[in-house]
Amino acid sequence: MGTTGQGLSVGLLDLLTGRWLSVPRLGEVSSMAAQHHGDRSAFEILPGSLRGEPKRTEISYAEFDSLVEALASDIASKLGAEGESAFPRIVVRGPNGVMFLASVLAASRAGAVAVPANPELTPQELEHVVADCGARVEIAPPEAAVLDGIDRVETRWSLLHDRSRKWPSPDLSEVAAIFYTSGTTGNPKGAMLTHRGLFSDISLAGAYPFRSDFMVEALPTAHIMGFLVLAGALLAGIRTFAMERFRPVRVLDALESFGASMFVGVPAMYRMLLDAGAAYRDLKSVRVWMSAADVMPRDLAREFQRMGSAFTLGGRPVGEALFVEAYGMVEYSGAATVKISLPFWDPFSSSIGIPLPGTSIKIIDESGKEVRRGEVGEIAIRGGKVLHSYRNREDETGKAVQGGWLRTGDLAKRGLVTDHFAGRSKDVVTSGGYTVYAVEVEEALRSFAGVADAAVVGVADHVLGERVAAAIEVEAGAKIDLDELRVWADSRLAGYKRPVEYAFVEELPRGSTRKVKKDQVRQLFEGESDDGS
Repeated sequence: MGTTGQGLSVGLLDLLTGRWLSVPRLGEVSSMAAQHHGDRSAFEILPGSLRGEPKRTEISYAEFDSLVEALASDIASKLGAEGESAFPRIVVRGPNGVMFLASVLAASRAGAVAVPANPELTPQELEHVVADCGARVEIAPPEAAVLDGIDRVETRWSLLHDRSRKWPSPDLSEVAAIFYTSGTTGNPKGAMLTHRGLFSDISLAGAYPFRSDFMVEALPTAHIMGFLVLAGALLAGIRTFAMERFRPVRVLDALESFGASMFVGVPAMYRMLLDAGAAYRDLKSVRVWMSAADVMPRDLAREFQRMGSAFTLGGRPVGEALFVEAYGMVEYSGAATVKISLPFWDPFSSSIGIPLPGTSIKIIDESGKEVRRGEVGEIAIRGGKVLHSYRNREDETGKAVQGGWLRTGDLAKRGLVTDHFAGRSKDVVTSGGYTVYAVEVEEALRSFAGVADAAVVGVADHVLGERVAAAIEVEAGAKIDLDELRVWADSRLAGYKRPVEYAFVEELPRGSTRKVKKDQVRQLFEGESDDGS
């Protein structure tokens, strides 16, 4: 394919002239990328993806925008036939990757609010998302199960489009998408994010100067991290191979065969890559490793830095790769801080990082007052990226955002130059980069016959960071079959929420107020193997 905008100078010129300083609306992202990067290759795709072109293995920025345009036209026609009001909600379903990203952008371009749905959701969880957001239309692949009462626009790899249509142009403060996250009340809750919140940071990605970079990623596109990684790469002009599922050996194969210069994953993925033999692969082409969604162990990051290189000189790799970590959450529309570990030197190993432009961080006590240096408090964030609100949950929005500050529930020790992680105050398990709320899993388990009560904890795991474990208080006289309980849980909880280990007890450990002592529950699983045996 032809190329436009090659080389370092164009990116710097764009940055100096302010060409990329405007914040795009969600539906404008692919058109902005197409205008800037044109016929350059944007994505590697699997052969056979494009109908009529079985050997095609790539799609350009201009062609991707045509795909978004075609899908948006289909959505607009469906919305018109349905008589939908302004900015209706549309559920987006399908496997991770390029088509999922195109579907989200197309829904927004057509004047709708996109609601990405994780493909791992159970039917019950998906029903809740659809009912909570009030969607009457979805965009999904033909093979997806039909949802009752929901009209469908089917995804299609079509590059044919009609440019005569004029699209809505919502204000940047309007809600662009609703990303659902686990709720502490037992059901997923929808974080309503604005156009400005989603793209005030990554709009600057268009000024990224290195046009030859190639990224491999296998993140869930329905989650804020996976979505913004793909959208950011699109704006930056970074050619990307987006894998539908994370398979460590296949990821290593892709990194080697493409000679990739970037990889983005969560810490659990890096552990799996190491266990799959990353140290015995040639990964010297990788100049930048990136991670988020959980704290990255310093020793693990250093191993991958040594596997990569800083640059190539005379055809030979020189130095070590960079490691970039971001801290953020869906309620802040993605990243709030960033930390870069340089080769051979990392002065901020346990730091939460440096706040991004427009973001303020402070460490506060329970009353909201800033703690003194050396004290531990809750991380609070303020900036234009704070969520608009939780859908249908005004009380929870009021608790999460106080005086413009987002209370994260994460703990940090206030430092002299930067602040350092000190754990989490919320009762959550971080497993494989996913946030699992114990309350949600406990409520599900309590509805199984014979379960008097349940307590869910995270147990240290070599691969996942933490694995989900559940202690079950059995009703007097009842007998619970473990295999039946597992099958039952599989039908009600997404894969990453399902307990890996179970312990059955006559009574859960409790204090004088009858509150379960989670530290003692966790001791029930100490010394257990990582596979739950």
